Amino acid sequence: MTLAEVNYEKYENRIPHITLETLRNYIEYGVPTGGFIQAVLTNNLFGAYGRADEGNRAALGDIVMFVNNEAPGNCWGSSDHVKEWLEKEGRQGRGAYVPFTFSTIDKLVEEFPQVSDQCGGRGA
Repeated sequence: MTLAEVNYEKYENRIPHITLETLRNYIEYGVPTGGFIQAVLTNNLFGAYGRADEGNRAALGDIVMFVNNEAPGNCWGSSDHVKEWLEKEGRQGRGAYVPFTFSTIDKLVEEFPQVSDQCGGRGA
């Protein structure tokens, strides 16, 4: 079975990097998310808005558009869909998951300079 392509790049400048990475890890590897994205994935938009930080609140429309247009339909929409997706371990399985790369750390440092010290001073 061929997996449909998910166009993450289309949303790179519209969704905060850490949020897009969290969505990618959830979709591809079934990595659990935090409360904000969990609320988005389960169609709890009031909860999502209430849990969102400033950047995610500003990008909420694009985040919803990404999930609706790009994410596999069986990985979102209800708590049951999310639970089943986590049990399935995403499209590729958790065995294929690599938690952090240097590019991920560099992007985080760009967005959150205060984490530079926690990342060994990379990017700052």
